[in-house]
Amino acid sequence: QNMLQLLGYDDQEEVLGKDSRLMMPRAEERIANYHQFWDLIGKGEIQKGEYPVLARSGGEVWIQAAYTPLYDEVGLLQRVICIATDITERKKSAMEAEALKEAIDISFARVEFDVRGDIVDCNDHFLKSAGYHQKSEVIGRKVAAFAEPEYIKSEEYKELWNRIIGGESYT
Repeated sequence: QNMLQLLGYDDQEEVLGKDSRLMMPRAEERIANYHQFWDLIGKGEIQKGEYPVLARSGGEVWIQAAYTPLYDEVGLLQRVICIATDITERKKSAMEAEALKEAIDISFARVEFDVRGDIVDCNDHFLKSAGYHQKSEVIGRKVAAFAEPEYIKSEEYKELWNRIIGGESYT
């Protein structure tokens, strides 16, 4: 019943007996190996993951789900039960963050580092501006390696790190 409400259906009769692709937006495009997905379920393998689902309104809802095959007493597949939770907001936020990262990567130098100051990722603009060619040359290095030694010793640098560790962004 909760799944029906999530997808905007009033009654289970609207979906019972219908092909599951009715609720899968562009299923073959969105789920890698769509047919393999169902073949594995047919072989008894539970499938888990994050999936887009088409709501009655035509909007997209994201679920984290486990699709479990159910068999009768002689071992024939009778149905599949899907146990799912709505992750639409989390998925939208992640997709927006990825889109922002991609937009930044087109125009700006970007470097990401952890709270210890170890570089965990960067883009090609950063590599080029720092005189490197491959990410492997900088991943794992301290971000301080790219600053002037005098600046690293300054109060301004210490305050900057305190703000960053406190969760403030810096551009």
